[in-house]
Amino acid sequence: MPSIARRALAAHTTAALELAAVFIRIGLAIADYATWVDRKGKYLIGSVRTLRNALLVQLGRAKPMLFPRCRRASNRTPEHIEREVARLHEAQRHLGHGQLALLLERVAGVRLARETVRAILRRRRDLILEMTAARKKPLKRIYVNGP
Repeated sequence: MPSIARRALAAHTTAALELAAVFIRIGLAIADYATWVDRKGKYLIGSVRTLRNALLVQLGRAKPMLFPRCRRASNRTPEHIEREVARLHEAQRHLGHGQLALLLERVAGVRLARETVRAILRRRRDLILEMTAARKKPLKRIYVNGP
C-alpha cells in the first residue's frame, strides 16, 4: 500500500511541477507581449488593426505590408537630375561620388553634395541597370553557307 501511495504522490508532484512550468511560460509570454506593446504601441496609437497586423507579422502569420508613398518628398532631387546623374555614372564608371558631383556641376550646372549623388545612385539602381543593358551590344548571328 505505501508503494502505491508513493507512486501516486510522485505522479501528483510531477503533474504539479509541469503545470507550474506551463503557468510560468504563460506568464513570461504575457510579460514579453506587454514589453512589445510598450515599445511598439507608442508608434501604433490610434489603430487597433495596425497593432494586430504588426503582431501577426512578428509572429510570422502574416507578410509585412509595404505602403508606397503617395507623393514625392518635397526636398527630393528632381527626376531629370537623377537621370542625368545615372547617365553620367554609366558613362564614367571609374569616377567616385565626389568626382561625379563635380562633373555634374560642370555638365548640367547643378550643384549636388557627394552624399546626394551616392543616395541617388543607391536609389536608382534600376535605371542604371536599364542603361547598362541598353549599352550592351546585341549578339550577332553567324550564317554559314555551304558545307
